[in-house]
Amino acid sequence: MHLLYRSCLMLIASFLLFVPSYMANAFQSAPAQSAKVGSLYAIGFLISVSIGSKPFAKLSQVKYKVLSTLLLLGLVSCISICQMLHVSGVLTLSTFGGSFSMFLWGAGFAIPFYIPPSLYVLHQGGKESSATIADAFDFVGFLLLAWFNGFVARRQKDILLSWYMPFTILTGCS
Repeated sequence: MHLLYRSCLMLIASFLLFVPSYMANAFQSAPAQSAKVGSLYAIGFLISVSIGSKPFAKLSQVKYKVLSTLLLLGLVSCISICQMLHVSGVLTLSTFGGSFSMFLWGAGFAIPFYIPPSLYVLHQGGKESSATIADAFDFVGFLLLAWFNGFVARRQKDILLSWYMPFTILTGCS
């Protein structure tokens, strides 16, 4: 279960690679502006881990950790669905809305991506085997990434609706 969880979240993390091309295609952003949005995604990630990891670790009951994780992943799902609706023409997001949603996306998945899997690995593997378990997580995740990144890279770049399926996959992973 943890292996599948972490591997799916690796796809969401890898979307950072495609943020500039997505912003250029979906919002007609200039290349420099599109790259800045990629930075917003990473800044959301950094802020979330920097500020939120300590309070998350201090949650006393497992049910609160699970609830917090589900709420953060729910945010990621909502953002992904909004992007799906945008590329399908059902919802129109402004460039600011698209940029802000990428910041929230980075902020929303950072803690679920790092903290629960790391705690699981440390609990199950201890000092002796935690690196081996983490490597197994990464191996499976990178296999999934190889497929997903190739899938996104092969889509028709000039057709906005070609982003629909990648967001469908990302929504399923969140």
